[in-house]
Amino acid sequence: MQPHIRVSDVERDRVSEILREHYAAGRLNHDEMNTRVGAAQSAVNWADLYGLLADLPVIPGMTLQPAAPPPGYAPHIPPGYPGPPPRKPGAPYSTAAWVCFGLGFFTLGTAWLPALIFAALASSANRAAEPKESKLARHPGPFILGTLLVVVATVAGGISMFSAAQPRHEVAIEVTGESGGKVFSVRTGIDGDERSTTARLPYEKSWPVRGSIDDLDLQVDSIDGKRAPSDLACRIKLDGEVVAEGSIYENSCQARWEED
Repeated sequence: MQPHIRVSDVERDRVSEILREHYAAGRLNHDEMNTRVGAAQSAVNWADLYGLLADLPVIPGMTLQPAAPPPGYAPHIPPGYPGPPPRKPGAPYSTAAWVCFGLGFFTLGTAWLPALIFAALASSANRAAEPKESKLARHPGPFILGTLLVVVATVAGGISMFSAAQPRHEVAIEVTGESGGKVFSVRTGIDGDERSTTARLPYEKSWPVRGSIDDLDLQVDSIDGKRAPSDLACRIKLDGEVVAEGSIYENSCQARWEED
């Protein structure tokens, strides 16, 4: 028997009997016998038992052999691993659908349409191969569509709540003066966002703005190059209050406001 093989209680008891026979024959004293019997009872493998008998002769009829299994004993052999389940015919389409679904969050939803197409292909392939399979496996399309609707509704609700939480302002401009039919260029800047138009005086315009405002600009210029009227004036209003006024300067009027 190979030394590394583990031993049973039957082999330990067998070695203990052999050691007692050697004690009876005078080859071991009482202390040696007790020491070796204790070591035999705590032996783990055949190497431990062989070491206890290495300096002792073989007693006829008491050779050390592995214990025979009891009658009717049959070792339990676990069944072999059956292997992974067969791959569903729609699996490649399902994988592509979920990949596109995830990419949709990084592409502003443009990848969600291909996700639905792949999901429909997966449903068709799985339904044809295994009509009794679970509905989710056969029809991932409705599940993905439902998930998309929940995501879109959640995002839209979040955007709506965020917008509602932002302060609302009204920005207005007024340009006055005797234009005499002249056309003026009116340029308005709200936080760097410039809006231009042409108009005859007087001219008024207002815009609703969400969120904070840092700066406002207004510039009015004569288009035909003629001298602007001496009473040309321009002003900026924020939430109904005049925050900046300008007067004629070198044929134009400028007004500017900045948040303190």
